[in-house]
Amino acid sequence: MKILKNKIVKTVTASVLFLSLVVTGSLFFIMYYLNSEAKDCEDINLRNSLAGNLDILVVGSCQGKYAFVPSVIDDKLDACSYNLSGIHMSHAGEYAMLEEELCRNPVELVVIDIDYDVLSYTTKGVKALGEITLIPRLAGGRKKIEYFFRNVHVEDYKVLYSSYMSYGLTAFIGNLVGTYESAVDSEAKGYYSRECNDQTIPDDKCSQFKNSNQLCTEILENNNEKVAALIELCRSYGTDVVMCMTPASDSFVWKYNGLDEIYANVSAIADEYDVDYFDFNLLKNKSEILNDAESYEGKAHLSDTGSKIFTEEFCEILKKRENGENIKDLFYGSYEEAKENSPYAKVAE
Repeated sequence: MKILKNKIVKTVTASVLFLSLVVTGSLFFIMYYLNSEAKDCEDINLRNSLAGNLDILVVGSCQGKYAFVPSVIDDKLDACSYNLSGIHMSHAGEYAMLEEELCRNPVELVVIDIDYDVLSYTTKGVKALGEITLIPRLAGGRKKIEYFFRNVHVEDYKVLYSSYMSYGLTAFIGNLVGTYESAVDSEAKGYYSRECNDQTIPDDKCSQFKNSNQLCTEILENNNEKVAALIELCRSYGTDVVMCMTPASDSFVWKYNGLDEIYANVSAIADEYDVDYFDFNLLKNKSEILNDAESYEGKAHLSDTGSKIFTEEFCEILKKRENGENIKDLFYGSYEEAKENSPYAKVAE
């Protein structure tokens, strides 16, 4: 009996010791990652160095991160801008990042990037991947912990844990052997450049590809209210706001049905809050300045070449807006009209 009791004590002791080592090791590598700059968007130190100087902010998800080039904005508008957008960033992440910068910068304008799934995405699964790089960007341990428990679903804990452990271990080993370097590009200021991938539809496929795919047009998880909350946050600081859909490839617009419904849903929010909304897929000269062969990395993501062209055009629109010029005539009134004037429409005839 005494031998059995001793075995149980030893087993429990060993188990507790093992779990303690696992927890301690996990905390060490997770904290190491959270305080590193292992990913390009983990830019807390860079943003701290710019605090008090930023006057234009861009906030959004993937499309915005790959589209808005702060160096171009700074040059064209004589500004100090920053792209706060993140890969797969949720509305909660956008709100947290925006609030953090609005309270410490003299921001005059916030540009809210509108992805085509801005109202239809769910926060589980893919969007959880955005929290992996978002949480390290928040200032202070308390904010990180609060954000985690408020916005990360329990079923996504495993994804974050495994990612943080992997990134932390990689950064730690890299630091030990002298190969670790910060992934943050201070010149890019949040922008992430991408190489081009030809998105052109072959001539013999144009007819069959038109409206061949359907986008989700349903408003899920009260996403319209979350976009409105971003606008209200900006207004609470007395900051001007515009909403912007960045250009997707002509092939994307040609292939997908449901874009007019999405445009109407986003426009309804803009109208309710009296915010200017620019959908650059409806820009009349879009196909002249951006081509599917060189301007895009993916179906809805701009390449570095395309991003710089788009950002210049965006700045010109902002200048016209500032001067009270007529901007409405520069855009088509609907996606159906845009498709009628698409370069693919002529081929499909």
